[in-house]
Amino acid sequence: MRILILDDEPLRVAALTAAARRACPAAHVTSTAGDPGAATDDARPGLLVIGPARADPGGADLVRALRARCRDLAVLVVSGRDTADAAVEAMKAGAGDYVVL
Repeated sequence: MRILILDDEPLRVAALTAAARRACPAAHVTSTAGDPGAATDDARPGLLVIGPARADPGGADLVRALRARCRDLAVLVVSGRDTADAAVEAMKAGAGDYVVL
């Protein structure tokens, strides 16, 4: 499985990468702080993990845009916003799950 992590914070990317590799040792994990659309097109991931730097605020807009590009993309939003409204907004936009750090 290919996993793409979108986040701007190197330590958080390292932690998310380690967690992904523990959960799926055969996974090919890449990360980027660059253009999410281009990164998704290039990596063609099966799972997209959107970190807090990209999820807070406006994560739902990003999820919506990326799901429009790739309908079968599984999306996990990792956020620092512990509110039901933020989770519901991300899920309505197409995220498969919402995790609070």
